[in-house]
Amino acid sequence: MSNELQKAPKQDIRSLITSDEMRGKIAEVLPKYLTAEQMTRVMVGTIARVPKLAECTPASLLNALMLCAQAGLLPDGRNAHLIPYGSNVQVIFDYKGLVQIAERNGVQNIRAIAVHKNDVFEYGMDGASVTFKWQPNFLGDRGELVAFAATCIRDGNTDVEVMTKEEVDAIRKRSKASGSGPWVTDYAEMGKKTVLRRMSKRWPLSPEQSAALDTEAKEEYSLKQVYRDWE
Repeated sequence: MSNELQKAPKQDIRSLITSDEMRGKIAEVLPKYLTAEQMTRVMVGTIARVPKLAECTPASLLNALMLCAQAGLLPDGRNAHLIPYGSNVQVIFDYKGLVQIAERNGVQNIRAIAVHKNDVFEYGMDGASVTFKWQPNFLGDRGELVAFAATCIRDGNTDVEVMTKEEVDAIRKRSKASGSGPWVTDYAEMGKKTVLRRMSKRWPLSPEQSAALDTEAKEEYSLKQVYRDWE
């Protein structure tokens, strides 16, 4: 398969994605609530919806598909975004996708919010006690966006993560897709995703999902990493 990936014409990518061998590899890493057929069908539909993806290398596209499979997220533009970046594909998991992963692993009452300057927002910790209050100023000017916050119930306890807008923007600058895709069209959602991602390091995830989240976050996923058993 490694040689096929290097030699395959771009127009044959759909055949590679839906091949029995590819579906078998996807099935090996997928969580039980998804099927390889679902993943490949959504991937083919996404390529048709975003034509520039078809201009990326077959290896990059299959790598992106495997990363989504490891995370257990469909590459549908809602839970996971595929962004063409030159001849490669960058995978960006949406905050809704992170919420889905958390809920599948027993994390409850997950909430991610964008905090504005004129909102009422209080956050503090005193030992094991957590203070968290948010009241958006919907009846007036909410002011500039200043922070993102996330809360959840994990192992029966309240967990909170807060990041300033400056912290989120610093992470955005390290992204290859900082000037395109959801960072431009859905900035608030990407901010929520960023604070949830930091919180996710404390979630009880499967080894495959933890590895997928780490790989996507570092933007360092490679063909060798994902297809290490194909060599």
